[in-house]
Order: sequence, then structure tokens, then C-alpha cells
Amino acid sequence: MSGAGGAAGGGTSQHMHCGAFRMNRAANRWIPRLVRTTPRRRGTLQSEGDIMSLVDRKELQELSKIRLKEAVALLRLGLFDGAFYLAGYAVECGLKACIAKQTRRGEFPDKKKVESSHSHNLLQLIKVAGLDEACSIHAGRDAAFRSNWDYVQSWSEQSRYRRHRPESARALLAAVSDRRHGVITWIKQQW
Repeated sequence: MSGAGGAAGGGTSQHMHCGAFRMNRAANRWIPRLVRTTPRRRGTLQSEGDIMSLVDRKELQELSKIRLKEAVALLRLGLFDGAFYLAGYAVECGLKACIAKQTRRGEFPDKKKVESSHSHNLLQLIKVAGLDEACSIHAGRDAAFRSNWDYVQSWSEQSRYRRHRPESARALLAAVSDRRHGVITWIKQQW
């Protein structure tokens, strides 16, 4: 992710948030924006309203995969708090990729849908993505998936402010990444 802010910041870290939608004419879709707050000069951050970079469905898919890999790496290092948080964040990015898939060029997105997609609540995101019924049907057919989905719902954005026991981090990562019955495996079939 390059941009003027990255070069001017002299390699400083950048904080990213998923934001509103924008039209991607090449992809013929409305896609969510990624808001980057970077230093204008030392000690001064731009507001989240200053859009520096944009993200599309493919990038959200990649972010989901990257966050999952990071969660696995943190778990192996014994950094359970970060592993727990990033495993859930991988699911959030995956669901937002599903939301982005639904948008079409020339369509003006529904304001409620746009505002609802700014959530970190996985249940709300699955509804916005229009996957709540499909998820329920799949959970009814696959008891292991149901158990995994039920466990993944314990994650929230607030997880980053909490300590997590090693067992909790391992359980969440297993529920997210199980190759046959994991939540990410199912989400990938939808995105």
C-alpha cells in the first residue's frame, strides 16, 4: 500500500480502517474505502475523513488471509492476545469482502447498508452480506461448522483490549481456520 503519506511519513506506521464505499469503474462495483491515517508531520495525524488509500474486494480477501497467517504466527510465538484478535479480524475482513462482492457499478448503495457495513460485529456483517440464511442452512447440515461459528461469534473488536488464555486463542484459531469446517473456509466459498 503505497501513497504520498507513506513516503512523507519516513517509514512511520500507518493505521487503517475500513470506511465508506467508492466506485471502482474497472471492476464495475462499489467498493469499500480504506481510510489511512498517516502523520502529516511529526506528532500530527490526519483525520479518518482524509482518505489516503482505497481497498477493494480482492484486497479485503488478501487482508483476511494475511490476518489469519499473522494469527497463526503469533500463536506459535505464544502471543495469545494478538492471535485471538487477528483470527477474528480475519473473519471480519472476509465478511467485508462478501459485502463488497454484492456491489455493482451504477448502483447507488443503500445508506443503511453502507452504515451497517462499518461494523465490527460479525453477526451484523453476516446479515449485511446477505449470508445469514446461508450460514444457518450450512450450520444445520454441518455440526462442526455450527460449533465453530458459535465460538467465532464470541470475538469482538473489543478483544484487542482483553487478555486471552492460550486455550481461548487456540480454540478461536481452530474454529476460524479448520480446513473442512472452519468459518474462513465457508466465507471463502461466498466471496
